[in-house]
Amino acid sequence: MLKLYSFSISHFSEKTRWTLDAAGLAYAETALVPGLHMPRTLWLSRRRSSVPILDTGRERIQDSRAINAWLAARDASFPLLPRAAAARAEVLAIEADWARVGVAVMQLGYARLVDDPDTLFALWSLDATPAERVLLKAILPALMVGFRRRFAVNAASAAAAAATLARALDDLETRLGDGRSHLVGSRLSLADITVCALLAPLATPDEHPVYGSRRFRALVAPILGDAAERPAYQWVRSRYAARARLPAGSPLLRAREALGG
Repeated sequence: MLKLYSFSISHFSEKTRWTLDAAGLAYAETALVPGLHMPRTLWLSRRRSSVPILDTGRERIQDSRAINAWLAARDASFPLLPRAAAARAEVLAIEADWARVGVAVMQLGYARLVDDPDTLFALWSLDATPAERVLLKAILPALMVGFRRRFAVNAASAAAAAATLARALDDLETRLGDGRSHLVGSRLSLADITVCALLAPLATPDEHPVYGSRRFRALVAPILGDAAERPAYQWVRSRYAARARLPAGSPLLRAREALGG
């Protein structure tokens, strides 16, 4: 069985989770605790501390795009990539372009969270054991110093991230302007999953146990302002409404309980 190492709060983990579900692949998911995850992920990858990581039993693949490339190479009929060369290239181009948008969404979120340690702790401790919660609480201030440096969390980066997001939303709404349900072709592809997963923390779809919770929505409301009902976010919500339900054992379902619904 495939094993996925993730964060419940991570939209890049959400991208891989949805991809595996949509491809009909069985997997076991282990949700790690941000800040306490590094020894485990460095041991798994021998490279970097980031998630998601997919353990295939023979190799471990890190990063959502690398995981998708492995899935496509493993299965010539991988259902989330079109067979036609032009459409396939278009899907992969969207996936690549939206990687930077995913980073921008993260920078916008953490620009607020670094000044709200209580909410940050609540989100990072979603999958923590009692002992892990105690440890995370103790080292959180030091973790945030390193986090600010690594991801350039500051006013300038937040402004640049907001501009990146605005351009991406404009482009997305232009593409969706003809009323299409899917970004490329007439069926779900990696393009749809990528865009929806990376915008999900801002679109806050009801169906996502973490992003759709009341506490998380209150967090992102000031970021969205009047943009909450933009067509791009409405489209993301419609795709989530059409998505199959999460498997009963998903860590996300437990995470929602930790956030209080």
